[in-house]
Order: sequence, then C-alpha cells, then structure tokens
Amino acid sequence: MPPDLFSPAQREAAERILASVPDWARIYTVAEAEERTRALQSRYGREIAVEPIGRSRQGRSIEALTVGSGPMTVLLLGFPHPDEGVGGLLIDHVLNTALAHPEVLRPFGARVVAVRCWDIDGAALNEGWSPGTSSIEEQAKHHFRPPPAMQMEWTFPVEYKSHRWSKVPPETEAVRLLIDRERPHFMLGLHNAAFHDPYFYLSREAPEAYGALGAAVDAERLHLSERSPDVPFEVPLARGIFRMYGLRDYYDYFERFAPHRLPHLNRGACSDEYLASTVPHAFSFNAEVPRALDRRLRDASPTSRPLREVVLQRTTKQAAEMKRLDDEMAPVLDRNGTGASLVAESVRQHLEEFRTRAKEPSSDVAKDPQYDRSATVSDLFEHEVVGPLEDLLVLGEAWRAACEYARGGDGAARRVEQALSARITGQAAVLRTKSKFEPVPLKRSAGVQLRALLALMAWRVNVMGV
Repeated sequence: MPPDLFSPAQREAAERILASVPDWARIYTVAEAEERTRALQSRYGREIAVEPIGRSRQGRSIEALTVGSGPMTVLLLGFPHPDEGVGGLLIDHVLNTALAHPEVLRPFGARVVAVRCWDIDGAALNEGWSPGTSSIEEQAKHHFRPPPAMQMEWTFPVEYKSHRWSKVPPETEAVRLLIDRERPHFMLGLHNAAFHDPYFYLSREAPEAYGALGAAVDAERLHLSERSPDVPFEVPLARGIFRMYGLRDYYDYFERFAPHRLPHLNRGACSDEYLASTVPHAFSFNAEVPRALDRRLRDASPTSRPLREVVLQRTTKQAAEMKRLDDEMAPVLDRNGTGASLVAESVRQHLEEFRTRAKEPSSDVAKDPQYDRSATVSDLFEHEVVGPLEDLLVLGEAWRAACEYARGGDGAARRVEQALSARITGQAAVLRTKSKFEPVPLKRSAGVQLRALLALMAWRVNVMGV
C-alpha cells in the first residue's frame, strides 16, 4: 500500500478492511443478498439504515443501505449492469466490516451509502451461471445483458447537441433521485470487465493516486491492462487508467466518423455523467475487473494482418449471424409480443440495433485512422474469440425467449428453440478449442476494486479535499 497516499490512521484502517476479505465461491443470489441485509438489520439495528428507494420493472424493492456518519458521502452502486455482480460482494464486505468495526471509516471521514443490487431484475436473470466457472454453453443459455436502452447505467436523462433522452426506467430513476438527494462526494460504480485485465476510469485526473491503482492490481497478482477494450475513443491518463466517458463521447465520435448513426444513438447518459452534471465537485471512478482471462489478450506482438481487415471481417461475420437470428426470431416476436418478458424485449431491441447498423455497419472502422496498423495477437483474439463469444450470449437470450414462447404452446417457437440450442452447442465447442480462459477468483477481482476504493478515498480526502 503506497505510504505517501494514506495517513497512518487510514493505512491501519485499510489494512484491517483488507485483512478479512472472504474467499467467495460465487456471487450471492438476489434472495441471498436480501437475507444478508435483513441479518445486518437484526444484528446492528440503528447502526445501519435500510431505505427502499424505488421498485424495479418487475416490482422488486431497490434499497439503499447507509453506514457511518462522516462528512464525505461515498455512494457504491452494485450491479450497474445485470451480469456484473463482483461488486455486490465488495459491498457486502464493506458493510459487514464497517458495522463490526465502525472505526475503519473514521480516518476517511466516510459515510457509505450502498445500493447492493441496482439492476435487480437483471441480476435475477443471471443466476443460472457462475462467472469464470460455468461452461461457455451454460453461460450463453443463462446470461442476460440487454442493449443500452434497457441498461440502468445508460438511461439517465440527457440533452446534448441534437440528442435527447428521457426514457428513464424506474431503477435508473431511483438512483438518479438518490444522487440528487445525497449529492455524493465520491461514487464507485462496481463494474466487471469480463475477459480483460483490470483497468480504471476516473472522472478527473488524480496523478497522485495512479501508483496506488497499479499497486492494487499487483497486490492481487493480476496485470494492469494496457488498453481499454470498451470504446474506440478512450483517453488515457496513465497505463491502464482512462478518463471516464459517456453519452457525449459516443455522440462526438459518431459525429466525426459515422454521422448516420446519430439518429439511432439509443441510450442516455451514464451515472457518472449525471453525477458530474449534478454535483460538479464530485469524483467518480470505475474499477473494471475480470471474471476470466486468456493470456493472449495480453500479447501485443504484431501479426501480418491489418487491423482494419480483422475488424471488418468480424463485422461481416457478426452481421451474417444476426441476420440469421433476425430471420428466425422476428416472426416469433411479432406473433407473441414481448409483454412483461425482459428477455424477449432485450432480444427485440438487439435485433432493432442490428437492423440499424446493417445499413452502414462499418463506416467508422473504414474512416478512423486508429485502425491503420497491424493487428496484434491480442487484437486477433479480441475479434475472433471474445467478440463471437459475446454474440453467442445474444443467441442465448434468443434461445431463452424462444423457450418462453414454446412453453406457451407456440410450435414455431419450439423449432426455433431447438435450432438455436444446436447452434449454441456447436459454436461453444468451436470457441472452447480457440480459448484457454482461466477463472479469476472472486476474492482477487473484488480485492482490486476494494484496494482502489480505499486508495481513492484517501486521495479524495488528503489531496482533493472534501
């Protein structure tokens, strides 16, 4: 732990929090997380405030849990995406430790407000697989991650240039109102990077803390990523550390390289953008941590293939797979409607996004000069293994939707279900031969997030001020 960032009292408190991190075997289910909240209430009474802040689309209660009484309000958001549950474990540990040992928050002057499970309906839909340990086929058939227009993280209201977004789901509205009320000094959205080494997004430069973030990764025997795999417009602040991005960055990129996509930019602002516009002096960050790793994603050795060619080939194959899926599923969706099914609505929106992109699927790749280089081994793995695996997850959602309709007596849906099941099995077998993913223990992934949280809390107090 870098000695120059922490005061002695902060260092002692941080070491106490880190000393008791559990070795979790799996992510808690929604029901288990609720049981753990009730157990904390029963044991600690008024030392923990549990407040319903809203209800999900399917009627589940979303709760904010508060411990501590310091001047710095720290907001922790678990499950910002429905398949990203590692941070829920971190929240559980922070709550338990802060209640058992209240002195650990005092050197940071922290009052912690935590939302264990923000996308609570989506989290429940992901309970059939386990990060890093389920087979590719199991993950595909039990995974749920809708397009941005259905994601809590990407549906905050925003107006920017010609873009307007006001379709705010109840879960997003609950956290939006929480931000408005609490005006947090510090916020951490607890994201997972799936298959990539850890990396960080910061809402503002914090050079005094960069060494501590690298040390957080080293301490868990992981490697700090060389790049951000999320967007083509990342702004590096240091190795593995990037400026936080949002809707405005997407808009500016498409305006420059793919203006035809602007009318179809189907998302709102992210939580960090909303916080920055609401609480100007707040600080937020994301610690993206892996569920599983293949070492080829670290291999920056150049190959003989042009990167643009690799990306365009990937785009072409993806378009063919999505066109096939659209031909199969669109009649089923049109005949049955999506009703209250989040899975079916997600598939419908995935297919709508595909139809929009299909008109000019790769103009940004053709124009953006960053693709004017040779592909690395990592690039090949990204576009020939990770990308197709992510497409397989969409096939899995379609399979689940077809199963729902088939159970209702739709014979055509039953045939689609069977065809998709066979295709998922075949594609999963191919991906297994191309990959050697090694699961990352949950303790180490959550450990990176926790160490980064402690370091940046110290930075906020000691350098930036509250």
